[in-house]
Amino acid sequence: MKTKFLTIAALAWLIPSTLSAKEFNSADLLEKATKADCIDYCVVGMCHFVTCTPFGCSYDTKPRIRHYLPDLVVTVSDEAKKNPWTEYREVMSNAESAVTEGVLGELAGAKIGGGSIISPNLLANSNTRFKEASVVGHPLAVATRQGFSGGFLCPSNAEPYKPYFSSVFDYLAWRWGLPDNLTVQSWVPGMREIGSMSTSNPIGNSWGAVYPRQGMVVQQDDVIASAVIAQRAVDIVTNTGQPHVYLPFDSNDEFMSGQNGKVKTSGKANERKDRWQQISPKTDSTCQPFGNNNLTWSAGRDDGERRYGWAYWRQYECCTPGAGLYIGSTPAPEFCLK
Repeated sequence: MKTKFLTIAALAWLIPSTLSAKEFNSADLLEKATKADCIDYCVVGMCHFVTCTPFGCSYDTKPRIRHYLPDLVVTVSDEAKKNPWTEYREVMSNAESAVTEGVLGELAGAKIGGGSIISPNLLANSNTRFKEASVVGHPLAVATRQGFSGGFLCPSNAEPYKPYFSSVFDYLAWRWGLPDNLTVQSWVPGMREIGSMSTSNPIGNSWGAVYPRQGMVVQQDDVIASAVIAQRAVDIVTNTGQPHVYLPFDSNDEFMSGQNGKVKTSGKANERKDRWQQISPKTDSTCQPFGNNNLTWSAGRDDGERRYGWAYWRQYECCTPGAGLYIGSTPAPEFCLK
């Protein structure tokens, strides 16, 4: 399976590679995805298809598979114009600059930038940081949607290169947290924490809270702060009807029926189970949820420019394509490739 998955990497040769390790482009994203040990490919059942003619019916049986795909690319930086994804920056920088430096900047009374916010009041918390974020469909999605994987991967429901979210356009909610900071999730300790924290264990090992979903976060570690911001941004786009400016990402549990049967996904963002792969400035070879207890986790993940790229992997389950009309699936003991 890994051989077939890696054949998708051939697409990367169509795009020039980047020159700076601190930045990345589509070729880098494809390469990093195909080299990551994040897919967790398993056969979980059998799918049944039928083809009927006036002379009778024939049946076809194919494996039902489950695996992960990198659906979204999330970038986090102090300023939108420093986005590490070169192609995104080239396309979106003019529009984002027009917002931050134009009409809304005038309404705010000042240009609002990012980074550490150091208060002159020594009693105030000086670990408050502000970050911009963007969420875009991963370019690998085109390979699964167009069948380049030969049917051995489920089709992603991400639109490649689609800009689902830019915090610059979510100006008011991202900077002031309204109305998110009026919700129950923002006030109940442990309700939406990234890491361990609860009312019975108020200290725990929390990286920060998902709510309010804004660009301001209290966190001494800049890498961890970026992870919290990335989780917040994905939480917005994988839900519908949110009080934010964004394009909803289709996260339905069952979003497609057809030759691949009913394609199931892991659905909305879940800070306890989500799988993240850092792609810049450090590249992870594995995926894991944010919020682990490793005290050295941040080592080597910050290049000093405080801009980060993450791939957000989601679980899919579907049938490999069969001949005829899909009529159902039956479970089987899992067989996973390691």
